[in-house]
Amino acid sequence: MRKPIALLACALSLPLALAACRHEEPVARLAVDTTRLDLPHGRHATLQLRFTPLRALPEGAHPTVFVHLLDAQRNVLRTFDHDLHGDWKVGSDLADPVGIYHSAIGPALPAGDYQLTAGIHEGKNRYPLTVEGGEASSHMEYPLATVHVTEAAGEPGFTFSPEWLPVEPGGDRQTVARRWLSRAGTLEIHGVPAPARLWMVLRLPRIEPPLRLMLDPGTGQPMATVKEDCGGFSATVTGEGFHELAIPVQAGTCRIQFTSNFVALEMGSGRKLTVAVEQLGWDPAAAGAPATP
Repeated sequence: MRKPIALLACALSLPLALAACRHEEPVARLAVDTTRLDLPHGRHATLQLRFTPLRALPEGAHPTVFVHLLDAQRNVLRTFDHDLHGDWKVGSDLADPVGIYHSAIGPALPAGDYQLTAGIHEGKNRYPLTVEGGEASSHMEYPLATVHVTEAAGEPGFTFSPEWLPVEPGGDRQTVARRWLSRAGTLEIHGVPAPARLWMVLRLPRIEPPLRLMLDPGTGQPMATVKEDCGGFSATVTGEGFHELAIPVQAGTCRIQFTSNFVALEMGSGRKLTVAVEQLGWDPAAAGAPATP
């Protein structure tokens, strides 16, 4: 009975789902390592997705995994979309870890339970999957886990030095907010109960109008250096765009220092920009995890 029902759903669905309905049989099994995540404000967690391909995708396909956080009305509040890790081989498990975060840069979600869903697509085509314990909607979007948002009582806090500009909107549901640094500055995490990992996504600006590059004499391309004072971590990121860092921190208080060899001057407003924090969270279960990049 499933195939006639699926075909009826295709007939009644939106154009995006109609495109997906060209693929009737599941292309893979999808499993997760947990069906419940606790995610207070400022927390980062890693959800392990595992795809087992059942049939080949079209030649040259480069599928994207979409992961959505939905409220009770099925509104998409956050997205965690990413390129699929690894090679698609029929019969071979494909590990696909994804960071699920309630970024401390953005506003806190109200306490309560939310649904995490996922699927894969190639352009406008969504592919059907089979997920243990879950049924697909007509849009080929599959329930994965319940995300429980609690009040952040007892969680570590973050303090930005005065050199950081006010929080501004990020522009989408993947990055709901960002915060730019005007030159050198610090970010302090305090109240860490045990050794953990501080996770962040940094952004170096693209130098194009209305931005004008002001580079320190005798230096090369724009770069930013990140150091912390509680364990010796240091990293330098170069090149415009996004850079993910995982910084081991000790219990108590840890101060992260940001320096750069450039300033991007915003013509008109006069703002000076160096590096932005796009995402920020801590992972209490990842104390022994390797740092990046």
